[in-house]
Amino acid sequence: MKNSKLLFSLIFLFFLENSYGQWNQIGFDIEGPVSSQSGIVSISNDGSVIAIAEAVKKPVVVFKKINDNWVQLGDTLNNYSGAIIHSSVSVSGDGSVVAVGNVMFSYYSVGIVSVFKFENNNWVLKGNIIKTNNNNDNFGISVSLNYDGSVVAVGASKASGDNPEEGFVYVYRFYNGDWVTKGQELVGSNSYDNFGTSVSISNSGDTMVVGEPNNDYNTGELSDNRGQIRIFNYVDSDSVWVQFASNIHGYFSGDHLGESVSISKNGKCIIAGTKNTENGYVDIYKYNTDGVNENWLMLGDPIFSTESNDFFGFSTSINFEGSVIAIGAMYGGELNNGKVYIYKFINNNWGQLGTIIGKNAYDHSAKVSLNSEGNIIAIGATGNDGGSTDNNDDRGSVSVYKYLPEEIINKLDVNSFNFYPNPFENNIVIENNDNINIYTINIYTITGEIMKSINISSICENANIDLCGLNAGVYIIEVVTTKGNIYKKIIKK
Repeated sequence: MKNSKLLFSLIFLFFLENSYGQWNQIGFDIEGPVSSQSGIVSISNDGSVIAIAEAVKKPVVVFKKINDNWVQLGDTLNNYSGAIIHSSVSVSGDGSVVAVGNVMFSYYSVGIVSVFKFENNNWVLKGNIIKTNNNNDNFGISVSLNYDGSVVAVGASKASGDNPEEGFVYVYRFYNGDWVTKGQELVGSNSYDNFGTSVSISNSGDTMVVGEPNNDYNTGELSDNRGQIRIFNYVDSDSVWVQFASNIHGYFSGDHLGESVSISKNGKCIIAGTKNTENGYVDIYKYNTDGVNENWLMLGDPIFSTESNDFFGFSTSINFEGSVIAIGAMYGGELNNGKVYIYKFINNNWGQLGTIIGKNAYDHSAKVSLNSEGNIIAIGATGNDGGSTDNNDDRGSVSVYKYLPEEIINKLDVNSFNFYPNPFENNIVIENNDNINIYTINIYTITGEIMKSINISSICENANIDLCGLNAGVYIIEVVTTKGNIYKKIIKK
């Protein structure tokens, strides 16, 4: 990240005062170590557990939401030596199992997948490490767990069978204490299609969507790369995966449709994103049947980016029933902050619920994961510097937000609180006029650095906050309540 303190100040204030006012951050940013590019993220169905991987370091860390703060759950997941590059992470719907994909292991270019289960207040390896014997096949480039963590799908986008780098997908189920294959391995359509770049499996572990972003749609041109997605159902009686409906292709050459995919946990809706550098888009499809025929029909219109070269569709996520979607644009914003767009299906089309902009220049805030309800989203910013003055810090971070419907927001009147004196010398009083339940009071610098956090255990009419340890200057005070968050600019003399 090449950050600027002044620029960050403007962005931070813009985010607080001019956003849609519906997405409020839960807790603080969760930062990775220096140069780790943390931000590969997955969230549980209820939104209370998040797993975070670092792109270029070893550890994976899991956090649980307790009193609207993120507390590390168990030890760091690092039970394997020699892992070099993380590429993917998935947390089971119930939050008890985490799968981690590593496309390179030890000094061999062999990919592995490690699955951990939370037992006795810690993470233990579940079964053996999953791997193939093929070098350079990108095994682990994508992983996806079902609801209880008993089934895991793994992409190997550069695996070669009859054709070079056609790509494979493997599905495993946990049986008798170890991982065994569930059905046959699935193979890409053509050479260099990179089938398995993205994969997403339903709660049941029986429906799956796979991205094949470099498919050429039978043009014969290897450089066409419009991409496609393929949907599979598992037929238990035959122990095989069967492709369900025809391939769904990108519209134009260079779209790379399937760069990202997500399936609703009920297995009825899918979203697929592109990596089109000029004008990215996403398609959403819904399962349809008349009792005889079954197919997938487009749900609403495609959603196209309004910016060029923003990698709109770089990351996608969809909620349990397919009514809410999130789309990451890695280079969105004037200075590559990254943007996340959230939509809800209303009146037979997609209406925007909000846009969450990366807090700093070059944050690349675009990795997305929605909970089942679609009202909590985790966002990874792999370029975030954590407030460091080092422009190449790149520790990365994850922020989590919760959506408050308009009817709830309207219940929180800005006049519910008074802040005085303002400016203040040492103490500031927060007057709670409506006796609203307050969770936490946070004090930030104008650049977004947290300076003080106070947990409030009960309703209080007036809170007298001692801020004598702060230097003179301008700060932002955040009051986190059951009805939403209030932000106020305060000045210390």
